[in-house]
Amino acid sequence: MTNSPRLGLLNLAVFAGLASLALSAAEPISDGDRGRYRARVSELDARIAAWELARGASRDLRGAGGHGADARIFSKAVRHALDFEPVLDEAARGLIELALGTCEDRIAQLEAGKQPWREAQGRSVRGFVSAVDGSSQPYFVVVPKTYDPSKPIGLEVMLHGSMPRRSAVGELDFVLKASGVRFGAGEDFLELYPLGRLGENAYRFEGETDVFEAMEDVCRQYSVDRRRIVLRGISLGAVAAWQIGLKRPDRFAAVGPAAGPVDTRLFAAAPWPHFT
Repeated sequence: MTNSPRLGLLNLAVFAGLASLALSAAEPISDGDRGRYRARVSELDARIAAWELARGASRDLRGAGGHGADARIFSKAVRHALDFEPVLDEAARGLIELALGTCEDRIAQLEAGKQPWREAQGRSVRGFVSAVDGSSQPYFVVVPKTYDPSKPIGLEVMLHGSMPRRSAVGELDFVLKASGVRFGAGEDFLELYPLGRLGENAYRFEGETDVFEAMEDVCRQYSVDRRRIVLRGISLGAVAAWQIGLKRPDRFAAVGPAAGPVDTRLFAAAPWPHFT
């Protein structure tokens, strides 16, 4: 995310209050508030579409910098929360406000001809346009300080584990905070954390396509040594690492699943209430 002073203060204010809000008996946000948030989302999406149109781009254009997915991932996360989460409390309101503010900040940067998150070191959340349904899908990339565009670097693809939190709010969590487990410091390789669609699908179906599309988006923007792409995952992400790695061994130098079961019939019979 960008480093504007306004968003820096908003970050501190929102995240400092989330813990106390979670402990309080917060009332759900009203239908009127939902309507106002939806109106803000529509306004932001219209600005993104206008920016794309001015560039002669479209949501189906998947070239680097040719679409507004880096901004649209935030408005989309808010729209999903509003449309699919029946109970949104004050803590969720904080996430919504932060996502809308971040989206607005990125749109302003795009309109000014800037995309500083594409040159940033460290961790940043990005977006690509899905070939499955034309939606903007998020991922995290971690760029080490040692990165040199003239020297191809390895890429480690990290698949997150189970996300049992309410799925509609889970996408807000993902685009605003790092999701998944850090396997390394990233000193000599790039790290990629694709969302792979929410839900306990272990990166199957469109989630599997998202993994490869996120990989290609990173490879378009950075100098990646395709002989050094490693696939990792933990828990449910390890299930995905097994099934994707064994299906496409030609795409990965190594596969590193951690604590991921492979006997799916036995695993599906586990007596945990959130499993279906």
